[in-house]
Amino acid sequence: MFSPSRLRCFGALLALVLLVITVPLEAQAQEARQSALREAFAAGDARAVLQRAAGHVEVGLLGNSSQYSRSQAVYVLDTFFDDHPPRRFEWKDTSTNGDSRFLTGRYWYEASKQAMPVYLRLSRASEGWRLQEVRIERP
Repeated sequence: MFSPSRLRCFGALLALVLLVITVPLEAQAQEARQSALREAFAAGDARAVLQRAAGHVEVGLLGNSSQYSRSQAVYVLDTFFDDHPPRRFEWKDTSTNGDSRFLTGRYWYEASKQAMPVYLRLSRASEGWRLQEVRIERP
């Protein structure tokens, strides 16, 4: 039989193994999600941008901001992409503060000379990160 000290050692080793496995998997999932969001913005695909959004999302476009259901937000963002067809999108910065993650990007549309700043706010949920806010501002 195992002694209590061996069981504690085994428990600590198991916790370390799980941590070593879990942290890289979470980082990979985060990177994959950011990549999917970048591709969605680059393609002007509102449905893909909002695929993992919360039930209600704040959408701020060029100084006008409002809360929408996810399906309404798709329509609003689709209209924006129709009016400002994408040319290029890139991430600039990512930060995490507690249960919130903030992504900053730059969006160029076909007629733009300068990039429009894009800000996304996500919140931690049991199944991963949920998009809470999309804001696109004038350059």
